[in-house]
Amino acid sequence: MSRAAVVYTARTKHAAKQNADGLGVYSYQSLLNHLDTLTRNEIEISTTGVTFRKLSDPTPVQHRAFELIEGSPLELK
Repeated sequence: MSRAAVVYTARTKHAAKQNADGLGVYSYQSLLNHLDTLTRNEIEISTTGVTFRKLSDPTPVQHRAFELIEGSPLELK
């Protein structure tokens, strides 16, 4: 990609506050803060004692972030 194309792409993202996928553009710190809103709950069924983890539904930005790192929020501790 030429330097002019890179500059144009960066300016477009900055002006629109969205990337090419239509997702919001985040700073590193704000992305970490947004990822931190994903909740993981451990649920126990009292009658059987069985427990399982339930993850809240990720936002499109959270979903894409985990795709990019090829990870699952359930695998991260």
